Amino acid sequence: MVRRAGDSSKSHEAKISLADLRDYVEDWNLEGQLRQHTSQSVVSRQAKLAKFFWFLQYKNIQAVGTTELKQFLLYCAEGHNQPGGRWGNPKLTAPMRPVTLHGYYRILKALFNYLVNEEVIEVSPMQRVKPPAVRIEVKQPVSDEHVKALLRACKHSTYSRRDTAILLLLLDTGIRASELCGLRVEDLDLGNHTLKVLGKGNKYRTVFLGLSATKALTVYLRNKNRQPHDPLFLSHTHKQFTNWGVFQVMKRLASTACIPNPGVHALRRTFAVNMIKAGANVFTVQMLMGHTDITMTRRYCKVAEADCAEQHRQFSPGDRFKSK
Repeated sequence: MVRRAGDSSKSHEAKISLADLRDYVEDWNLEGQLRQHTSQSVVSRQAKLAKFFWFLQYKNIQAVGTTELKQFLLYCAEGHNQPGGRWGNPKLTAPMRPVTLHGYYRILKALFNYLVNEEVIEVSPMQRVKPPAVRIEVKQPVSDEHVKALLRACKHSTYSRRDTAILLLLLDTGIRASELCGLRVEDLDLGNHTLKVLGKGNKYRTVFLGLSATKALTVYLRNKNRQPHDPLFLSHTHKQFTNWGVFQVMKRLASTACIPNPGVHALRRTFAVNMIKAGANVFTVQMLMGHTDITMTRRYCKVAEADCAEQHRQFSPGDRFKSK
């Protein structure tokens, strides 16, 4: 049942018609743009909701409440052995990763909270949908050997100076792919070895560059007629980089290096773990990475601690003197 502003009817089993839901999702997306949510956040939200509406049409669901929301999340969570796969894609047959499933849950919860705040419905049907369990995945950073292999691969790239600058910048700052794509020439201060980054929530932060990254960026920009507001990195078509473009650069470098493609986020993880292992405190790493919650930063601490434990097992000074 839909309750618009001024409608006094109430229902504990709140439902909203598919047609009305589509209209309010458009309003929600517009509000996000007015509140200056990052383009990445808006695109991610729209992509997830497109899959949600695909499911509703696939199941011929005309009104959405708690039951339908549970059905959708179950559909995401299970494997798809029937012809067609998930979302009609025959390649998507494996169960969705828990962290991905939790992303869909958060989007739907935020959407129905918006409908409550707008007095469209009395009670959010998501209140009685328990969040999916998320197992913390502790992944390892990119090894030193693979980093060196990627740097060697840059030398054989058609865009050697650009790719070297991108790789060293990612390793030295831990910025996200979307943040790298949004960089402008004016954000870079080579003299002070700093870079101004626009992160999530449209918040700026300052990150710092080592000598190698600074030199690589200096070489990359040398003799280029760039204006301050121009994109810092350009694709081979001389357009601003996209996330997909950065992925393709990493894929090509990994292929040349004969190693699995680590992806940009693995380089971000490598930055965090190496900073912590070198003695940086967790709050500094949190600030540099643009984490609003220290929980994520602490995960990298666990990776660093696990590596220290393994190193101690291998090279324990006391074990060298044990009696034989």
